[in-house]
Amino acid sequence: MDPKFIVAEKTLANSGLYLFEKDITVSKDQKATVKIFASARYILYINGKYVCEGPCRGYHGVNYYDTAEVTLENGVNRICVKVLNVNDICAFTTVFKTTLPLCIFQAVTENQTFVSDSSWSCRYVDGHFFNRQGFYPLAPYEEVICGSKPVRVGVKELDNSFEFVKEGYFRIGGIADPIFIKERPIPMIYPEKEIPVHIVKRGENYIDFGAEEYATAKLKFKIAKNSSVKITYSECYEFSDGKGLRDDTSGTLKGYFDTVKTADEEFVFEPFWFRTFRFIRIEGDFEAVTDIAAQSVHYPFEVVADFNCSDETYNKIFDVSRHTLNCCAHEIVVDCPYYEQQQYIMDASVEFAVVSKMTKDRRLTKKALLEFAMSQQETGLLMANYPSEYIQIIPGFSLFWILMLRDYLEESGDIAFATNLIGTVDRILSYFGEMAAKKGYITKSRYWDFVDWVPRWENGTPNVGENEALTVYNLYYAATLRAAAEICRRLKRNGLAAEYDERYKCLADTVNRLCFNEEKGLYRDGSKSESYSAHGIVWAILSEVAPKERWDTLIAHLFDKDVAKCSFSMNFYLFRALEKCNKYHLAFPVFNQWKQMLDNHCTTWCENPDSPRSECHAWSCAPYYEFLTNVLGVKVGFENEITIKPTPNTLTFARGTASTRFGEVSVEWNKTGSKFSLKLKGAEGVRKKIILPSGKVYETQSDTFFIEETE
Repeated sequence: MDPKFIVAEKTLANSGLYLFEKDITVSKDQKATVKIFASARYILYINGKYVCEGPCRGYHGVNYYDTAEVTLENGVNRICVKVLNVNDICAFTTVFKTTLPLCIFQAVTENQTFVSDSSWSCRYVDGHFFNRQGFYPLAPYEEVICGSKPVRVGVKELDNSFEFVKEGYFRIGGIADPIFIKERPIPMIYPEKEIPVHIVKRGENYIDFGAEEYATAKLKFKIAKNSSVKITYSECYEFSDGKGLRDDTSGTLKGYFDTVKTADEEFVFEPFWFRTFRFIRIEGDFEAVTDIAAQSVHYPFEVVADFNCSDETYNKIFDVSRHTLNCCAHEIVVDCPYYEQQQYIMDASVEFAVVSKMTKDRRLTKKALLEFAMSQQETGLLMANYPSEYIQIIPGFSLFWILMLRDYLEESGDIAFATNLIGTVDRILSYFGEMAAKKGYITKSRYWDFVDWVPRWENGTPNVGENEALTVYNLYYAATLRAAAEICRRLKRNGLAAEYDERYKCLADTVNRLCFNEEKGLYRDGSKSESYSAHGIVWAILSEVAPKERWDTLIAHLFDKDVAKCSFSMNFYLFRALEKCNKYHLAFPVFNQWKQMLDNHCTTWCENPDSPRSECHAWSCAPYYEFLTNVLGVKVGFENEITIKPTPNTLTFARGTASTRFGEVSVEWNKTGSKFSLKLKGAEGVRKKIILPSGKVYETQSDTFFIEETE
């Protein structure tokens, strides 16, 4: 028995909730496998109990169905699929708009199959409205007016025949179903641990509740009858002159909100989408809210990494970095969970670098790489954020996608996946190649040439003329040509690798000739400008456009007052440059920026150091990667070798575990006076190179190793 696509026969509002329902009967308690897709979003209940929600977000033309294991009870079971119909009024960019609410459902027991068809009913939830507050990408907030009963709107079947097939269903003649649906490529995401919330402040007409740390959560509010409340979700307390201590209750709470007006009986309000908050303000009949329940929700990483060292501040920074990433990881990785909830390429490149050290699970990384590839435009450029209902182009972000693909290949060894994407790589590089061919270098484009949130730059772009060489973009391009050539060599596409190498040499010569100031020993922001930035230093080194003999001089200027500094978004790459130059000890003072956020009682990392809008931005979680890769010292390259190269600086010990493509690797080192010892465990049979702070090198293939030396 094949399931049928069913839709509401009519809609009673431009957007809203529709309940697709069916009673099914089984003769005993039994397990069932449910497969489900609904558009635009759904929550599945069986017998009034939450089962799951979705669907997993896909890309244009491709949707995903979800699978859940459930228990059906002896007798009648009520299936209810609550479906959100999304259009212009409540649209948010990562969920594509719908014309009619749609559902397809199948439950298979050991001897019965239940499917969606015209025997189901559909009701519109009257008095439940969705509205957009703030930026277009954000999921909608809600206005609930209780008292009306759901209105029957009827159900009709679509003509499509359909089967739930892992790679998608094709009809006779090789024709894909108009609603093309594949198996979900990532695990289901369920509400997890309970988050306690408690009263932190009482006002004349409000109560403020707070959690111990920033949260993305599914919420339930129990509200008394005949009441009216406004529920505001806030990241922190603020003041007229900006932000201070984030939990200083003498400040003000601002934020997005839901409103609920109850009727003649108690009502439990459950926002359809997860909510992001550290504090919640209840206004109006605030005493009517008798209970608040919260459960955290994020991608279910199977975390294997851990870290502990002699500096408790670093341990806290590590933990907050992990929490920041969790708050930003869902069906996609988002730049921030409060304001935008969008998957941006540059943000994702840092987030997935962290993920590679945290867990062996690469499914979310792979999904993101594929989705971005599917966004490629006629020009060859990728959309800066995707999935998305609108097109945004930041040319440099397409280059970060190639860097991310290179990192994925290095961390996973997944040759087949990278091979399928080499055409996308070449089309991106063709866009930049054509631009460079006209003048010999990359200039500003007609798009948004964002680099970093530098206070002295306009909209995050260096202040250079329209026809000047935009130095950092040229350096991005150079670094990416090298990365693409490396990918091609791994895929045995040596001819294409040689082509990229040749382009790189020409570009490097041009940048060194036009953009390097011999007198200052620095790369200008533009070929005719006299402004300088750490970004030029960092990318000149990472791209190796700067000859190695210049590296020490460049690094010496990295923190000069007249050199624009990297913000959190670019610090990850600053750390890579220090690592490449063997100057990683200079990274430790930079970690003070994260310490300052702890001093301000932040529980996630902010978007930037200067007057941050967002209190939770995953591009700022770089210390997680740094502490495992450079403090603990676990590094993996393309070769079948693990390098252990710790950087103690002032620390006296560090211990922990990092994920690699060879498995988990645990390291513990201790520094006492002139003695240094290191213990290693993991990755049996894999060649390991141990480089001690003294410079001495040891090699082993054993899964255990211990060395102690006196300097």
